[in-house]
Amino acid sequence: MAPPREEVIAFARRLIDAAELPLRVMGGVGVALRTPGADRALHRDYGDVDLAAPRRTRRAVADAMTAAGLEPEREFNALNGGHRQIWWTADGVLHVDVFIGEFMMCHRLDLDPGLKTPGPALRGADLLLTKLQVVELNLKDAQDAAALLSTHALSEDDDGISLRRLCDVLTDDWGFYTTVTDNLRRIPDVIGDHAPDVAGAVGERCDALVAHLEAADKSRAFRIRAKIGRRKRWYDVPEETL
Repeated sequence: MAPPREEVIAFARRLIDAAELPLRVMGGVGVALRTPGADRALHRDYGDVDLAAPRRTRRAVADAMTAAGLEPEREFNALNGGHRQIWWTADGVLHVDVFIGEFMMCHRLDLDPGLKTPGPALRGADLLLTKLQVVELNLKDAQDAAALLSTHALSEDDDGISLRRLCDVLTDDWGFYTTVTDNLRRIPDVIGDHAPDVAGAVGERCDALVAHLEAADKSRAFRIRAKIGRRKRWYDVPEETL
């Protein structure tokens, strides 16, 4: 059984504060750190902590996790440790998933730019991209995305959801763009019964974001891939790790 929500959030803060490299919290816990004022219907429990680390920090990440008293998933880390590592608390109740340099699930997201901003968590736009890159959107990811969209304005800087950052990533990648815009259209229905007090406002923000992305200039690579469209799969299928 996972620890209570607030204990997991506090644990993530301690990991960030103790590390001697620029780690940032991502995943659901990162969203919680960025959205303390989110509607309580969007709160949820967490079974793990996801962290982002800079490229070429395999050894530094391992040293930081060991110093924190965590135990490695040895076989996984031996095979994948240059770009992803998994660590466990000593009691085996909670695991820490560290993504080094990039987040790769259904789509690839470069993490390094988001590590330059202050705070324990990734910036809002990067957190939103990690949630909306899931082709089969589930309630947890929709809750987290809604928490971000209901507490952050759409803006040109990192104080809100940076439209500049979203366009930098999505207007060059038709596949990523397609998954994100599909999910923005789904979110209001997914959270409608679960968080009715914020569903309307979230829907309006989703509509505004889709409209902005649709109007943005696209790269040549984007336009070429768009001609193929959905006839060819536009996303990767993540492998199960645990």
